[in-house]
Parts: sequence; structure tokens; C-alpha cells
Amino acid sequence: MVQPPRAAFLPAQVPGPQVPNIAQEDWLMDATTKDRAAAFQKSGKPFVLLFWSRDPDMSQHNTKDSIGKLEPGINGPSAKAGTHNADTMLERIARRAEGAGLDGDTDIFVTADHRFPHHQP
Repeated sequence: MVQPPRAAFLPAQVPGPQVPNIAQEDWLMDATTKDRAAAFQKSGKPFVLLFWSRDPDMSQHNTKDSIGKLEPGINGPSAKAGTHNADTMLERIARRAEGAGLDGDTDIFVTADHRFPHHQP
């Protein structure tokens, strides 16, 4: 059974959702890379770890960049910052796997439930 994250690694208070959601993303990433992945690795058994990034979904659904107007729309600054946050979290997972010597036998899958294209005019 997986135990809750240890207080030694994480602040007791989980940050609430924001747009963009970097504070909560950082907390979730620390829980993933500093606590859960380390515990799984220590067990010496194969494991599957799912990391669900709340961004860019959170920022795209809850953006306040275009209230009452069409521009900049779903591709506004908040959504773009949320996409950047998700990219940053993916990089941190890959670096953690590499730093732990797990990169040789680790597969990382990236998927999304929807996508909003970021077109440049």
C-alpha cells in the first residue's frame, strides 16, 4: 500500500489551484519525484507511476485572459504559461529518472484528453 507523502519532503499544506498552476504543480512534482518515485525505486520492484499535470488543462479551462472578448482566446498568456508548466514538469520527471539511473528501463508516455492548438498569426 502506498503511504501518503512524508512531511520531510513536502509542506503539509497542498497549494490550491491557480491559473497558471505552478505552485500546485511544484508540490505534486515534489511528491512524485522526492517521495513516491524514491520509495518505489527503493523497493527494487518494477513500478508504474502516473503523474497527472493539472496544467495546461486548468489554465485553459479557467483562463481569465479573454472574459467578454474573443482575443486572445484559449491561446492567451495563461494557457501558454500552463503549457510551459506541463513541459517543465515532464522535464523534471525525465531528469529524476536519469539521476536515479532509471532512464535505461523507463518508458514515459504523454497523453492529453484534449488539445488547443497554439497558432501563430
